[in-house]
Amino acid sequence: MMIDTTTASQATSPFEGFYNNPLPHDYFGFLSPVNYRAPDETMAVLRPWLVTKAEENPGRPIRVLDFFCGYGANGLLLRTGMATDEISILFAEGALRSEDFAEHKAFLSTPKLGPDQVHLTGLDIAANALAYARDTGVYQEVYDDNLREQAPSSGLAKAAFEADIIIESGGHHAISAPIIDGLLAATNPALRPPLMMTIARDFDRAPIIEVLHRHGYHYDLLKQDLMLRRFNDPAERAERHGRNRLWGLPTGGPLGDNVRYADLFWATATPA
Repeated sequence: MMIDTTTASQATSPFEGFYNNPLPHDYFGFLSPVNYRAPDETMAVLRPWLVTKAEENPGRPIRVLDFFCGYGANGLLLRTGMATDEISILFAEGALRSEDFAEHKAFLSTPKLGPDQVHLTGLDIAANALAYARDTGVYQEVYDDNLREQAPSSGLAKAAFEADIIIESGGHHAISAPIIDGLLAATNPALRPPLMMTIARDFDRAPIIEVLHRHGYHYDLLKQDLMLRRFNDPAERAERHGRNRLWGLPTGGPLGDNVRYADLFWATATPA
């Protein structure tokens, strides 16, 4: 069935207004009430994978490329060993509640998982969010390349070429296909790093899957019907359910119908 996805592609995310702030208090303040789970689901797979990778490649940092990274939620969870709700509490009433950037940098200067163990590269187009991820030292490199309009810059292409794994949590997958295309085109053919991402049920996966296949990647669903988050309000719930019905997909699942469901994809390719 062919579906007009123009409206879906332009749907407004409740996250959009948060990324323009120099500090992520509003962003993390939104996450806790809606039980945002995408980074935690990513960590459940990534953390043990990193342990195994470190054993295979001792003495060097594992290079992780995180697209749609925003303020660096994945990096914050990795560096601190915490969960999303714990990080949200830090911003609401804990060590990161201050609006003094120096205090954030000081708190994050002694991570449990340091850059000598994991080198993090972030990709996003939100300048303030990227600046926070970089200037706190959580990410070692950040790039604002718009891969919908151009090929990766030399710096981002190098990061993709050196990446041991590419990850994403809860991104806006109506625009993902050209981004994934640009990143995979720049990877090392002799390495072909795995790609892990969460894709909400109400997105069309066909363009993404086509890109994966074109680059020789096949995918497995590590987890289906995971909780991405709860809906922000009744209007968003109705809009997302409407999109699911257009795709011929259920509007509910094991956790009820006030949950935005997603699947966890793990894609791999055979090195050249």
